Parts: sequence; C-alpha cells; structure tokens
Amino acid sequence: MEERKRREEHYQETDAPSLWELIARNHDRLIESFPILLSTVHDEASAGEFIRGLMSDFAERKRYAFSIRKGDDNTIIGHCIIREIG
Repeated sequence: MEERKRREEHYQETDAPSLWELIARNHDRLIESFPILLSTVHDEASAGEFIRGLMSDFAERKRYAFSIRKGDDNTIIGHCIIREIG
C-alpha cells in the first residue's frame, strides 16, 4: 500500500495561483463550508490579495491560515484558518 504524504505550510504570496486553482476546481463543493473564501476570491489576483490579508492578520496575531499540500508535488489540496490566536 502506497503511503500518501501531506504537509501543512503557511501561505506565501506566491501561492495565489495554486489557491485559485484549488478554488476554481472545487467551487461547487466549497460553497457551504467556505462562503467567505468564495465571496472574496474570484481570480488569481484576488487570491493574492486574500493571502496578503491572511499574512497581515497573522503578523497582528488575529488568525493563522495554512494550506495542506501533497508532499510529492506541492499541490495545495486544502485550506484551514485558525481564528482568535492572540
């Protein structure tokens, strides 16, 4: 049986294309669970703005966001935000 490797990683601005790809590919499945994300991110540019906001919030100790990635090719396969970390 093949072992799947996944890892969590703090978002970087360079992740905008991958985040947008994840959202575009899974839009219908994300509607109920991630309405704020879907109302905010409409394309690659807005994905970059969203990530910059997450990074700013982390610097201010408001919330922490990270991506879940496939270990073999760095593809973003998930998204998580932890609120009220301050």
